[in-house]
Amino acid sequence: MIIEGFVSKKARQFNLDPDLVRAIIYVESNDNSRAMRYEPNYKWLYKFINPAATKATEEMQQSTSWGCMQVMGATARELGCDKPWLNCLLDVPDNLHYGCLYLSSMIHKYGLDGGISAYNQGGPRKCDDGTFRNQPYVDRVFDKVRELKGELK
Repeated sequence: MIIEGFVSKKARQFNLDPDLVRAIIYVESNDNSRAMRYEPNYKWLYKFINPAATKATEEMQQSTSWGCMQVMGATARELGCDKPWLNCLLDVPDNLHYGCLYLSSMIHKYGLDGGISAYNQGGPRKCDDGTFRNQPYVDRVFDKVRELKGELK
């Protein structure tokens, strides 16, 4: 991974397993620190920070997932990102800071499995059978963690 040093540092800062952070990065962006995806149906916007941007521009930035951990712009705003332009989330240190902060808070709130689910879908929503609505995502993360730890053959 091109960002290994940053991953270990930020994982330790937020009491996360570095292999879990690496797995999230792999599943979210395939280790692409420049990944971006606009999500036009995203509705959970936070307060507007950038006086130089139009409301539509800020909404678009907040409705975009950014960088290696695919941090939603609105999530970064809610977690305290006050930089005017959210493309700062393409910088690995900023992306890992907000991604690890959010992942850590979700794990603290919902436990490991629920936290991983919530990282991807905002909350650990479940189906009637007790599985997460995004169970394939959760499974992919855990499979990647096991692979990184050398537990899969």
